[in-house]
Amino acid sequence: MSTKEILLFLLIFPPYIFAKRTYNALPGYGRFKFKLFKCEATEEGLKKICYPNYTSYAKAVNRTVSTINGYMLIRKPVYEAYMSGEILYKYGTIYRQVIKIPQFNFCEFASLSKSNILIRQLSIGFEAAAPGFVHECPYMVVEAYNITFPAHVLFTVFPRGDYKVILRFTLERDGPVMSTIITIGTADTYVKDTFG
Repeated sequence: MSTKEILLFLLIFPPYIFAKRTYNALPGYGRFKFKLFKCEATEEGLKKICYPNYTSYAKAVNRTVSTINGYMLIRKPVYEAYMSGEILYKYGTIYRQVIKIPQFNFCEFASLSKSNILIRQLSIGFEAAAPGFVHECPYMVVEAYNITFPAHVLFTVFPRGDYKVILRFTLERDGPVMSTIITIGTADTYVKDTFG
């Protein structure tokens, strides 16, 4: 990640990064309920990366909790993958972008978490939601079952409301998109303000 991208993250997530604990300083406040979890591979992605029998879905556990499940068998080991995306917040009936996730090498995520405080905090959030999901490359299979998003890792800057997260994966920097993950859910947090 470039210095500019790291500074952007530092401006957006200071309550999370500098909390007294590695998690949100207010555990027990808030829930995140998944409504939709969808993976879409492009035609090129199906040819180069994954087989067409991938699955991804959200599953309700009770009225306030839901989980996500996903499985993707990869055709050959992936040693380099880039991720970018955006987080959108629902205003009335439309979603508007509130956070842009700049492109970074996903394969360096695990090693960067040992030296970069920002990446370490994000890694802790991933590890709490999906233990073992983030690891060093190569990736041969991507699988995650019954993932919940614990209340104690919700960023304190996210107000309650509906969110859509779109993540795009490529095999090379600024290369064609191979797959897209779309997640829609509702955050029920103590923060009642809205973005903007």
